Amino acid sequence: MAIAFRAAASNTAIIATSVTIDVPAGTANDDVLITSVMAGGFTDPPGATWTAPAGWTLVLDTTDGAGSRMGTWRRIASSEPANYTWTISATCDLAGGTAGYTGVDATTPVEASAGQTNASSGSVSAPSITTLTSNAYLVGS
Repeated sequence: MAIAFRAAASNTAIIATSVTIDVPAGTANDDVLITSVMAGGFTDPPGATWTAPAGWTLVLDTTDGAGSRMGTWRRIASSEPANYTWTISATCDLAGGTAGYTGVDATTPVEASAGQTNASSGSVSAPSITTLTSNAYLVGS
């Protein structure tokens, strides 16, 4: 079965310590869910810590050391609730999104990950990724 995008959902929270994101519409058991949450506008992102909902596995946590931090998690869907809430140990502005995918190998749903920070600009550069299997799906946040 080929990997396919199912749906996505997003939300924001201003001057908060948590953000709640709906599970994407149509999510079915064994779909792979990928959630990224961006935190910004606070003074100590390196010292802040994330708390993800039960059952989510951290893929990557990146900070720029100057007021922004992004965490990315994965989960294999199984009788999903309506939404999930991510928290961070600092008051800040939060924006997050969850994307659902079908046809993903549940044993190794994320085979490679990389992140980097970018200075303020009109463009974003990303590190290179080498996939381990053919027909891999590249997801960026």
